[in-house]
Amino acid sequence: MNNNNVLMPEAAVVARGAPALQRFLTRDIDEHARNMHGWQVRYDQVSAGAFEGELVAFRSDWMQLARDRSNQAMIKSGMAWKGAITFSIPLSADGPVYCSGHPIHEPSLLVAHGEHLPELHTPQHLDLLSVAIDEYVLEHVLERQGSHFRITDLPKCYRLGDSSVQAELAALFEALSGSEQARDALLGHDSIRRGLRDSVMLHVLELIAPDHAPPLNPTARKR
Repeated sequence: MNNNNVLMPEAAVVARGAPALQRFLTRDIDEHARNMHGWQVRYDQVSAGAFEGELVAFRSDWMQLARDRSNQAMIKSGMAWKGAITFSIPLSADGPVYCSGHPIHEPSLLVAHGEHLPELHTPQHLDLLSVAIDEYVLEHVLERQGSHFRITDLPKCYRLGDSSVQAELAALFEALSGSEQARDALLGHDSIRRGLRDSVMLHVLELIAPDHAPPLNPTARKR
């Protein structure tokens, strides 16, 4: 896929001039929430014990990737940056994730409008991978690809089944978190950053191509 000709709206530019990759370790849950650059989120701890969190975030123009690890059960709410569509994949967790009251037990992909994120109740020891893509860019690519996916009825939850995309995205983050000197040298090249964006976009399109996921409306209990 080649997105060189995509006209990038101003809202799509995430953290221009900031380091492409950042890693944060914290024992403060509020600080952990603030480390999600461009997001306005609130994390409320609901399990006992000291909090430990790690965030690895990669930003490049109209795409943002984040791997969020935490050791305590939390209620998450808030919003991503304006114009973002978010794709979240739990890589591992000690129990189900509840999205707007719906329990998610199987490996799944959660898709939501960044400005209207559903409330999540997360279990202890969660390893969560998130991708945020500018809506205009995503619409442009979906149209070019002839995809049936529509971003009007979100949030949605896609069961991953035996898809290898989950492992491939996790491996990409492991590579990004490798040797700092080699990584910074690579990410200093626009062609490398563009290649990473294109690779992640292809993975996301593969997951949402069979658009059969129903919208996740709030349950009666949640309402």
